[in-house]
Amino acid sequence: MRITKDITGKRFGNLVALDLSHKKNSDYYWITQCDCGNFKTVRVNRLNSGSVTHCGCNKKGDKFQLPNLIKLGIFDKIKLLIAKYFIF
Repeated sequence: MRITKDITGKRFGNLVALDLSHKKNSDYYWITQCDCGNFKTVRVNRLNSGSVTHCGCNKKGDKFQLPNLIKLGIFDKIKLLIAKYFIF
């Protein structure tokens, strides 16, 4: 039996691999936790290929929320634009 590489603690986009969940046929599945707090079981080759990087939370339209804007460095640019064109 082939043993999969241990990816515990490794980050894949917004997902962090926590533990090996199970093996189905020849595929290994890992329990992951997203930055938003949700858990998702994902096939290891989908993590390694980069085809899965979040639990689905990014599809809910939350990519323009303040924490994500700060993480992307966009919030500082928005503050500069506001300060440049609007004097309070």
